[in-house]
Amino acid sequence: MKVKPDIILGEPRKPLWNWIVSAAPNFGDYENRTTREIPLLLLNPQ
Repeated sequence: MKVKPDIILGEPRKPLWNWIVSAAPNFGDYENRTTREIPLLLLNPQ
């Protein structure tokens, strides 16, 4: 399957990140230890 990756940053990222952290809290712990925003990739089918 071919996909097109889209990087999700800023406000659109927040609800997705909260959903990820609720399922895998260690990701939230990691983001608290770094100064950068961890990018999310959305893979859209082509």
